[in-house]
Amino acid sequence: MVLAWMVTASLAQATRTLGQGASLPADEALRLGQEWEAKLQRGDYAAVTGRLDWIRVTGRALSGLPGTPQAKAAFVQSLATNAAAAHDRRLRSFSSFRLLGVARTNDVGGVVLRMLLPDGGVDVIRYRLERDRSGATVGDLFVLSTGEWFSESARRAYILAEARKGTVWSSGVKPVETELMRTVGVLDRALGLAQKGLAKEVLDVCQGLPAVVQADRSVFLMRLSAAQVADPGQFQALSGDWSRLHAGDPGLDLLTFERLARDGKHAQSAEALRRIEAFVGGDPHLHALAGAELALGGRPDDGRRMIEESLAVEPNLATGYDAAIGIELHFKRHAEVAKWLDRAADHLATDPKEIVRTQPQYEAFRSSPEGIRWMDAEPEAKVVGGVGKRGGKPPPAIRSDPDLPEPPPGFGKPAAGTNKAVKGTRPR
Repeated sequence: MVLAWMVTASLAQATRTLGQGASLPADEALRLGQEWEAKLQRGDYAAVTGRLDWIRVTGRALSGLPGTPQAKAAFVQSLATNAAAAHDRRLRSFSSFRLLGVARTNDVGGVVLRMLLPDGGVDVIRYRLERDRSGATVGDLFVLSTGEWFSESARRAYILAEARKGTVWSSGVKPVETELMRTVGVLDRALGLAQKGLAKEVLDVCQGLPAVVQADRSVFLMRLSAAQVADPGQFQALSGDWSRLHAGDPGLDLLTFERLARDGKHAQSAEALRRIEAFVGGDPHLHALAGAELALGGRPDDGRRMIEESLAVEPNLATGYDAAIGIELHFKRHAEVAKWLDRAADHLATDPKEIVRTQPQYEAFRSSPEGIRWMDAEPEAKVVGGVGKRGGKPPPAIRSDPDLPEPPPGFGKPAAGTNKAVKGTRPR
């Protein structure tokens, strides 16, 4: 009873203070982002999580929606607890963090952080920052791989949870939300089929949904995912509709860029990666991946230039060296492979000779005259762990842009299976 009262009180306070967070100046947001970057690299996740009051953030998301205070309080407590645990797990799963810049979000300062997995997976989070009595706090967060603000996820989850109880609201919600409530049974059926990998069945079920529901971002992405597997013709048609209905939304590019690369459509994959990069405001990791795809698509000089641009901003970016070496291996420029391996050894805490000895993509290089000479050469003494032989300062953020575009309205919940890091392509 005490806990329920506390949550209800917190929800009431959130309702009273909705939209009243003070703007955080860009320079203050930048300093906080730099502090977060340094602490996250050291494993101090509390630097971020300590500024996130999930009860407050979730309560504000539900402000103004119909429903009893008791139902809202129970939902807020459950979702906030799960969201806090999921966010903590997300941060702990990544091995590298980088501040990409600062942004203005509805006149409130925000920071944009990129996170990398050891296998090349990437995700980007924008934290909307506000100031209250306790100092700078997180008012909301946007995760690239989910494609929406947390407040939007929370709102939709609450509406659908109430719909499963038999409730349908026609006032106090958007028209599309009323239709989502009315069709929740069909949506749950489609989601269940998607989780089982039954793509054709998903398309068949979604055909019976109202047009406004089919156009909802979350449902649209589920249809795109299913059509990509089961119906290429429908996928092409849906892709055109997506560009018209969700202009600027990277959801389609996130869904397709790896598939395009695997299918040998490297130029199209590069374009998709560039659009994702533009959406987040610039990222050396995505820039290098796009450069690799551009090179493999027939523009090697442009691809190499993009990779050099990435490494000029972030000299310790493993993706950049991986991409550059992949290009030179593809074109069998073994002397350049050797040079890039030496450059990588200067900046990364890896043993390049062990990689060359054990990885199959280096077979032709190992047997080439340049590869044999490189393997026989004695390595130079170097400092590893992120600093080259000549030392140097940490690279600056790629961008500090007060005009980073706001995601378009109507962002919806992602289709099943998309709530995870975006996988990076590995240059062939």
